[in-house]
Amino acid sequence: MGVIDHRASPGTALGYNPIRTLLAPTGLLTSLPARNVAVLTGRTFFPSLIAGPFHQGLIIVFAAAGAMALIGAVISMLRGRQFYYDEQPGSHHPDLP
Repeated sequence: MGVIDHRASPGTALGYNPIRTLLAPTGLLTSLPARNVAVLTGRTFFPSLIAGPFHQGLIIVFAAAGAMALIGAVISMLRGRQFYYDEQPGSHHPDLP
């Protein structure tokens, strides 16, 4: 079996199981025992199939976001205090209010 279609993931949250749609055209479901077809096309098989990789992906994404936020905060702290330019007398630009 190939890679699971990425469009199937949002439907899983709504209770959609794409296994029947993916396997029915191949004729594989007709050659399997009824119990196996019931398990494959049930409401728990596909969500449990993608739960592990989805959870791992969330861990990676949130860890990367936390690391980037921490790096940004450290760089911001190392930058020093905010610098204000001194206005020179006579340097007023007529275009600016």
